Amino acid sequence: MSEINDLVLPVLKKIQSDLSEVKIDLGEVKQKLDTVEGYVTYHMGITFQHKADLEAMQRDIADLKKRLAVVEMRS
Repeated sequence: MSEINDLVLPVLKKIQSDLSEVKIDLGEVKQKLDTVEGYVTYHMGITFQHKADLEAMQRDIADLKKRLAVVEMRS
């Protein structure tokens, strides 16, 4: 039994050590991913706001063109 323990125990300790390192690395990756997610969310909000602003400007331009056409017809 002692021989089996002598063979298996070091392997199990190495696996445990490797698993611990993977968990630490995974934690660091998760933190970085959370940061990136925050930036992406922020930039998506900015993009949607710009899109809404552009659509509003396009409506305003269309309205101004209609008004100008009416003024030109009266002249």
